[in-house]
Order: sequence, then structure tokens, then C-alpha cells
Amino acid sequence: MEIYHSEEEQLEAIKRWWKENGPSAIVGVAIGAALILGYNLWQDHRRGQSEQASALYQEMVKATESKQIESAEKLNERIAQNYDGTVYATFARLAQAKLKADGGDMAAARRMLEAVLSSSVEDKFKHIARIRLGQVLLEVNEAPAALDLVEKAQAKGFGAFERDYELLKGDIYSALNRRDEARVAYQAAQRLGAASAALEMKLDEFGGAQEPAH
Repeated sequence: MEIYHSEEEQLEAIKRWWKENGPSAIVGVAIGAALILGYNLWQDHRRGQSEQASALYQEMVKATESKQIESAEKLNERIAQNYDGTVYATFARLAQAKLKADGGDMAAARRMLEAVLSSSVEDKFKHIARIRLGQVLLEVNEAPAALDLVEKAQAKGFGAFERDYELLKGDIYSALNRRDEARVAYQAAQRLGAASAALEMKLDEFGGAQEPAH
């Protein structure tokens, strides 16, 4: 460690340090300040984007509830195109897919759901999109493609959506006339808590209804 014997030596040392390091120190401080400012501006931008997307999404929900389908679709398109990367873009694509499917446009519904699968970073939204896409594929008589979709998901795990996947598997196996596998899938869905008149009818059809408790 350097020891200074007088104030003059200390002053000279400070001058030398400033000459050698002063400009880079200023640059370092400036860069640090710019990074902080840039991050804050980006956060503000993201927050603003999310708030705008949220407002549009609420408009879309109201339009859907009041059966203003054309208006709802236009709002969905705006959200998906202008606010991609926000959770509302995912919501919009899922909602738009449902509108298209309900209107019989399965090709458009398929595109929306595939967009969610490719763009969403949230596993839960991917599961929802995958299950709905499987249902769309069944509607257009593409049961093998639907089964492939489910099998790829099963390899990674169904998570909290296992019941819904088992119901879908039952429908897929039924469409493929694989009756035993359909029955097993429907029974699994029932054990996981699925309960509906439609499921009971399917179980009766495939001989898999639960025996009454004794």
C-alpha cells in the first residue's frame, strides 16, 4: 500500500489517478446512469403496453357478451398484433379461437391456437391451447394428428390438466375406433373428477361405467 508523507504527495497522487482514471470513471458513471434510465423507461413502456392491452381486452369481453362478434374479432386482432408478448395477446388468441370455432371456421381457430402454442411462455396457456386444438382437429376428422399432439404433451407431463387430457384422449380413441383405450381414458377422467351426463353416456357406450358403491 502506497504511503504519502505529505499533503503535497497526496495531492500529486490524486492528480495522477484522475489523469489516468478520471475519463473512464465518468464514462462508467454515465453508462450506469443510462442503463438505469433505460431500464426504467422500458418498465414504464411495458406497464403502459399492458394497461392498454387490458383495456382493449375488457372491451372485447363486453363485445363478446353482447354478441357483437365482428367487433370482438377486430379487438382480438388488435390485441394480438399490437401487444404481442403480453398475457392479453394470449387471452385474445384463445378467445378468438373460440369465436372462430363457434362460427365453424376451424382453420382460423387452428391458426390461433397454434399461435398460442408457439408464442406463449406459460405452460398453463399451452395446455389450454393444446387441448382446444385437439378438439378442433377432431372436428375436422384429423384424429391421428390430435393423438400425436396429446402424446407429445404426455411425454412432458399433463400437470394440472390431466383430467382434461384424459377426456380428450377418450374422444380421440373413440374417433379412431379404439374402444378399449377410449374406455380406459374416460374412466381415468372420471377418477380425476370429471362428471357430466355426456361422460356417463360415453362410459355406458363403452361399458366402462363405475359400479355403484355397496
